[in-house]
Amino acid sequence: MRSGPLPEAAQLQAYENVVPGLASEIVGMAKAAQKAQHKAALIPVRAEGAALILATIGVSYLPWLFAGVAAILVIKGYDVAGIIAGAASLISGGPQIIAATRRPRSTRTRATDKADAAKEQ
Repeated sequence: MRSGPLPEAAQLQAYENVVPGLASEIVGMAKAAQKAQHKAALIPVRAEGAALILATIGVSYLPWLFAGVAAILVIKGYDVAGIIAGAASLISGGPQIIAATRRPRSTRTRATDKADAAKEQ
């Protein structure tokens, strides 16, 4: 017994002998099914990509939004609300500032240092 999207060639020929054009319909259905499977498999990948873009934009612009709101609130005379919005700006933007100014960490670990020391001996 064979398993797959298409019957064996002899069976396809038999279908074609009984109903002309049936073999090409079967092949077309198999192609359509494969295309639908590929399209369905791409849905989570595209959703993840869209979510990543949205999260990146949110993380990038949220501190600026809070800073702008804080400035507007202070100008309008709402000092306490402005201070709270300013604190939110610093809290959301602080980790970005730290990450941007910090040196990149070394990928070396204690295990790689020990392995290199052993090779030198």
